Amino acid sequence: MFTQLKTKGLQCINDLLSTQGGLVKADELLSSGYTALESLLIMSYIDALPTQWRKQLKHVQKLNKTFKENETQLMIKGALCSISKLKQKAVYLQLVSEITCIPTAQKRFNEIYSDVDLDWPALYQLPFKVATDTVTRHFQYKILNRILYTESFLN
Repeated sequence: MFTQLKTKGLQCINDLLSTQGGLVKADELLSSGYTALESLLIMSYIDALPTQWRKQLKHVQKLNKTFKENETQLMIKGALCSISKLKQKAVYLQLVSEITCIPTAQKRFNEIYSDVDLDWPALYQLPFKVATDTVTRHFQYKILNRILYTESFLN
């Protein structure tokens, strides 16, 4: 489905903008040759954009590919990127990087061992480096994530 959209010209965030200004509407997509399924997919891309970006893009005119001066830019990874060059993969990676949170087990271990600096990437790799069978790896994973129910946990 994505390759069909790419051949029809949907490659950048700039392609989600209307010629009248703002984000493209569903009826504009249908009148420009997209099928109903493709227009729903494009609208889901627009809904996946962060709220702050959608607010900024509502007041932006669609840019010509040749016109580079005064180009609208969005903040991605601390740097300004022009929306005409911004790919969907970059938007996705930006969205995913913002929703990461520390697991509760990791927070609890950090509270218990506050005087020790724990190397969490190495700790998460440890079961794969030490054990070869899946049962032992599963057991170590349960211990690491504090889901191994012992009598002291149940009391």
